This record gives sequence, C-alpha cells and structure tokens, in this order.
Amino acid sequence: MKQTVLNSTAVPGVLFLYYLAVATAMTSGVFCVLFLAILLNNYFAPYSPEKLDRMIAESGETGVSTALAAPRTVASGADIDPTKLAAPSTLPDEHKSPFNLFPSDYKELVDLRRQLMQDTGNTAIRERIRVLDQQLRVEYFRRREIAAAGAPFLLLAACFLVFSARIAAVLNRKLPVPGSKDAAKQRNEDSHFAKYGLVAVCFVGAVCFGIALGLLSSERSELARFLLARGGIEEIEERGSGIEKEPATEQPAVVDWKPTANWPTFRGADGSGISTAKNPPLHWNVETGENILWKSEISLPGHSSPILWNDRIFLTGADEHQRKVYCFDKESGTLLWDYELEARDSDAVPLQMGVNLNEDTGYAAPTPATDGERVYAIFATCDLVALDFDGNLVWSKNLGVPDNHYGYAASLAFYKDRLLVQYDQGDGRKANESKLIAFKGSDGSVVWETPRTMMNSWPSPIVRKIGDKFQLLTGADPFLISYDPETGQELWRCKAYSSGDTAASPTGFGTTVFAANGQPGITAVDATASGDLTGTDKRLWLVRTCAPDACSPIATEKYLYSLGPGAFLQCIEIASGEVIWELEIDDYATFYSSPSLADGKIYLFDKESKGAKAYIIDPEKAVQEGQEKEMILAVNPMGEPIFASPAFSDGRIYIRSETTLYCIGTP
Repeated sequence: MKQTVLNSTAVPGVLFLYYLAVATAMTSGVFCVLFLAILLNNYFAPYSPEKLDRMIAESGETGVSTALAAPRTVASGADIDPTKLAAPSTLPDEHKSPFNLFPSDYKELVDLRRQLMQDTGNTAIRERIRVLDQQLRVEYFRRREIAAAGAPFLLLAACFLVFSARIAAVLNRKLPVPGSKDAAKQRNEDSHFAKYGLVAVCFVGAVCFGIALGLLSSERSELARFLLARGGIEEIEERGSGIEKEPATEQPAVVDWKPTANWPTFRGADGSGISTAKNPPLHWNVETGENILWKSEISLPGHSSPILWNDRIFLTGADEHQRKVYCFDKESGTLLWDYELEARDSDAVPLQMGVNLNEDTGYAAPTPATDGERVYAIFATCDLVALDFDGNLVWSKNLGVPDNHYGYAASLAFYKDRLLVQYDQGDGRKANESKLIAFKGSDGSVVWETPRTMMNSWPSPIVRKIGDKFQLLTGADPFLISYDPETGQELWRCKAYSSGDTAASPTGFGTTVFAANGQPGITAVDATASGDLTGTDKRLWLVRTCAPDACSPIATEKYLYSLGPGAFLQCIEIASGEVIWELEIDDYATFYSSPSLADGKIYLFDKESKGAKAYIIDPEKAVQEGQEKEMILAVNPMGEPIFASPAFSDGRIYIRSETTLYCIGTP
C-alpha cells in the first residue's frame, strides 16, 4: 500500500476534506462542460427555419402576434401562402456567427421584404415580417442574456475545478519511503507527476477561463457593456400585449416651452423636432431640381444637422485630416466663411493619432449650437470651438479623445448663457469617467461640471421646460436622468435603457418625458417627481414594440410618434400608452435622420445608398384598416443618403447630405 498524506496523517477531517475536494472537482468539471456547451451553442448555433416557424407559431398561441398586431390600422390574421415565401437562408454571411448577426441580417427577412415589394397588398407576408422581426430581436437579446449569465458561471466553475483538483492531488500525493533505494527516483517521479498534473488542470481551467473571458469581451457583441451596465439587462417580455402600464396618476397641468423661429440646436430650440414654420414644401425632386432653390457643396463630409439663426446657416464637416465649421447665407446658399481647426487652437488633437469611430458616425456627427452671438462646434476628437458670426475664434478646448467605440456623436445644447456638453465614455466601470459640463458661452470657463458613472452613449442632451422650471435631460444605459441646468444637480433618474447602445435622444411634452431605445422600448416618465423613479408609479408606461434604434421621437400634446427599425412609424397615445396606428413607410427604407413635425406633417429622410427618398406623412389623416399608405402624402427623391435631420423656416426646408447642403422650397 502506497503511503500518502491521507493514510499517513493523524489530523482529523483530512479524509473528509479529500472526498469533498474530489466531489467538488467532479461537480465543477461537469458544470464546466455544461456551461461551455451552452455558451458555444449560444454563440454558434444558427436559427433554423423550423425554429423560427415554431417561435412564430408559439407566439401566435400565446398572444405575441396579437400584441404585435395591436395597432388598430394594421391588418392581421390572414393565412400565409407557402408558395409566396422564399426558401430562407439561416446564415447569410458565413463570416459572422449567429451570435453577432443583427436581426436585419437574416436572409429570410430580406427575402420576405423583397416579396412584399412585388406583392405590396399581401397582408400575410407583412404580418410575418413584423412577427419574425420581433422574434429575431427577442432572440438576439436572449442570446446576450444567456452569455451574460453563463460566462461568469463558467469562470466560477473553472476556478472551483482548479482549486479543488489541486487540493485532492496534494492530499493523495504519494510520500517517499524513508531509507528506500528508490526514494530519490520516487521523489523525482512524484515531482514530475505533480508538475504535469498541475499543468494539465491549469490548462483545462485556463481554456474555460479564456473562453468565458472571450465571450465577455467580444468586440462585436459588446457583452462587457451589457454586464457592466448598472442594473443589467431588463427582462425582455415575450408574451402579453407589448405594453406595461404603471398605476395611473393624476397629471399636472400642461405647460410647454414653444420653439423659437430660429433653429439654434439639434432638432430645434427645445430639441423636440417640432417647427413653428408655416407652409413647408411637400413636393420636390433633387434629381430633377424641382423646388430645389439652391444647393451648395460642403468640402468635407459630415452627418451633423444644419442650424439656423436669422440669415445664417451653420454646420460642420471633417475627415481624417481636417475639421471645419461652415457658415452659409440662408437666402442664396453662398459660403460666407469656413473655419478650419488647427493645432494652434488650444490643445486640438491631431487626427492622425487615430480616433475610434464607425463610418456611419464619422468625424463630424454632433450638431453645432448657437446663441445668436457665437456658434459652437464639437467633433469626434472632442475638440470644442466657439466662433463669432464672422468666423473668428473666440475660444477653444479639447476634452480628451473619448473612449467611444462608435465615435462621439452627442450634439451640443444651450441654456441661457451656457453651452452644455454630454461627455459620456467608457464601459461604466470607472466611477465619474463620464460627465456633464456647462461652459460659459462668452469665454469658455466652466460654470459647473457634474461627474456621472455612465457608459459611452450617443443621445444628445435636451433642455425642456417642465412646469415652470427647465430640466436638462440625458440618456445613457441604463438611466434617463434629469439635471438642473442652472447648477448641474441631479433631479431624478429612471431606468429606461437596457441594450448597451443608446442613440435616440429623450424628448417630452408638458410634464411627461420619453426615453426610446430598442430595448426595453419606449418609456414615459412623470418629470415632476424627484429621486430614483425606477419601479414607482412615476414611470407611467412602457411600450415594447417599434422602439427606435437611432431616431429620436416626436412628442405632441396627445401623441408620441416613433420611427422604429424596419421603417415602421408608430403613433402612441400619451395618456394611455396605447398604440393607435402603425405605418410601414417603405420596404427598403432605413432611417438615421430623426423625424420632424412641421405644419402638422411629419418629415422623414431616408439613408438608403440607392434611391434615397424623403417621405411626408399626415398623421391626422383618418384611415381604415389596410389603408395606412394613404397617410403618405408625398415621396420625394433625394438622390443621396441623408443622415442629418432637417431645419425649417417659413416655406423652406434646409437639409444636408454628406457633402451637399440643400434649400428646398417653392420659387
């Protein structure tokens, strides 16, 4: 019988410890294999056509399809003709894993949209697209929840496996026999066995650890940001009506801040996207020149929106070599001046240093702002400049290149004499890495600075009048937060985001504020309260369908209009949270430009690379079920993609493509 620690020691409990270590190692090993199999299946297993059909069938039995068809003007319930459905392809891009595929990447959805273009009256195909798109989105986030929950457990199981296996190996180690001729040889063999055994156990643990860590830090899936977001991912509701309501509360009287005649910031003076301009044009054609009063070339690309002040139009452009602010004459389109940022401007960042951004964002995504005396602009490098109306530098600063994987895109806001900057960055792990800053417009001095532990985000800060006071509204996963623009003090917060990526800016009307994002949906909050409103009756309702990925919504006294993925425009009754109608704009339209409301019409600009269009919608036009398209008053060819949002003045629309500024109006 070999001599080991177990049968040679008189210490009580050693045998129990050995069996406990063995049992723990075996159990941990089983869990390692189990979690590893779950995570690998979650990452690599494709969606089969049968699974998608089963998901749709199950949703029909449990009420999800009914919920998706809840809008009163959307037809549903027709039988699907299998002969009109294309054979789906489960993995259209062999270079992408199913885990990294966005719902819109699936070939079946693309095939169905193509068929709908050929058979636009087929309500069965339309309904299948709606349900399939919703189910794919649910599955997309479900896989991330599985990874978020499974990866830490795999790490924990691997640690237990290594630790317990090491304890068991030490306790069962063969001891050398004193005086034996083979003692030295035995010690040498035992040493090699222990070393190789430890290496083997550590290797298995390291593999499990590496796989779990790889899933947590996946570049495309960005799971780390899901896990590190405060509060985590909210539960995705797969069943029910699609609307969650909190107990009704009595609403204070509505007091709203009316937009001014100028258009000084992103989506207007109050960030609402609502213009008081009269008689904006309904029909034009960029390709033929119909109702195009003038167009002017912009020497550098950009997605910032134009802003207006009296007879001036301001916007920005930038590439990997230059950053410019432009000033155009509003009546003629003449370039009055442009200002190029150079190294002499404070501590401006050389673009050659490299800025992390996505091509859809670019170097000039943030919209500038003006107070009527100066124009302020910020770029992807977070170089911030103030210029007078003659193009002379007043002051400049660099906030530091932000840690933002898509590129900085938050537009500037203004309140009284101060410029407001939402500088969110990082993954939310470092306390106070992000911040809100108020600069004095005249000299750039800091009026106040409020640190915040939020991850990188893309919504723009919005100043709204709530009751008799102004509030600064910000959105970043997971909170919609309101601040006092006078002091920077936080007023209230509410959980309203759960997908990691947030792009749509908050908006509001009266005393109700809205946050919209792909997950969990569109949240309505009573902005007269204070403190953390999550889980209280101050969160008035949550609508989970048709929430936007990028476009900011429009809020009026009665209705909220939201432009969601798949080119679906949705109308929600603010008082109840009920979806009133839903309109599919176009089968191939995609939107980054936020909707605008002018003279009672909704203006939408498409970003499709081929055949881009502008759509004018009459939201008040009464329609019957199946006649939603009658709300579309005009479809106007734009000729090139539009990412920016328009600016309005009486009888005119100002909109920019990447390299051209257009003035649209009737001669």
